[in-house]
Amino acid sequence: MTDFFVLKQLFCPACLISGKFAVRESHVTLAVMRPLIIIILVVVIVIALLLLKRAGQTPDAEAQEQLKQGALVIDVRSPDEFASDHLRTAINIPLDEIETALPIQVKDKNQVLLLHCQSGVRSAIAAHKIQGMGYTHASNLGSLSRAKKIVSDAGLQ
Repeated sequence: MTDFFVLKQLFCPACLISGKFAVRESHVTLAVMRPLIIIILVVVIVIALLLLKRAGQTPDAEAQEQLKQGALVIDVRSPDEFASDHLRTAINIPLDEIETALPIQVKDKNQVLLLHCQSGVRSAIAAHKIQGMGYTHASNLGSLSRAKKIVSDAGLQ
């Protein structure tokens, strides 16, 4: 363990400038604290990513109310993903076709559109694209599992 601290000290600019090569308490503290700091940073980053992912999603109660009032559910996954499992009430418009297929299938730009995919990432991208196309009520339901729960809780599946 001492070799690690001495080696660590050799690369310390303050120690190199001063010419001192004794193990200092600050090196011990830094060596012990560094893994803890890294763990804390990783946890904070993971939490931040989860919150960011969830931040752009329509709240459950709001989505349920929109569904009861006739919102259209759009699954932006690939046709193969859609075929393997999907909501009975959803239509499939893959993300890479959204800009061309949506205007054909949904003429009313005021129609409430609730988008979902497997994890919520593609549906967030799709919602942003659709809003840029002038659809005023497009929002992200998130993942397929979340969309299933919302639709089920609304009593529609």
